Amino acid sequence: MGTITNTDFTDHFQNVGTITNTDFTDHFQNVGTITNIDFTDHFQNVGTITNIDFTDHFQNVGTITNTDFTDHFQNVGTITNIDFTDHSLNVGTITNTDFTDHSLNVGTITNTDFTDHSLNVGTITNTESK
Repeated sequence: MGTITNTDFTDHFQNVGTITNTDFTDHFQNVGTITNIDFTDHFQNVGTITNIDFTDHFQNVGTITNTDFTDHFQNVGTITNIDFTDHSLNVGTITNTDFTDHSLNVGTITNTDFTDHSLNVGTITNTESK
């Protein structure tokens, strides 16, 4: 179809209450190129985050480059049932992907699934999973 370039899907949570049953699903069914995508989520939450689904379905026949799925957790409450599932059903190339999770949490992280399903017929290069 085309190209998605320099897209910033940044969510800054500076919430003093509760975020519940939130679905931040991004369905990429792109036949072109996705470049320099930043899915950064800064959680500076003093309450509770529950049942959050940050699922990204990549069904891409092109190239995904320089993708940063960085999550900075600076949470003083509770994070429960978080699913950071990335389904990479990609027939192209995924390059320089950073799945870094910085958990600077003074509360509790429970039932967290950082699953990466790479059903890829191309190449995954320079992937960092901390």
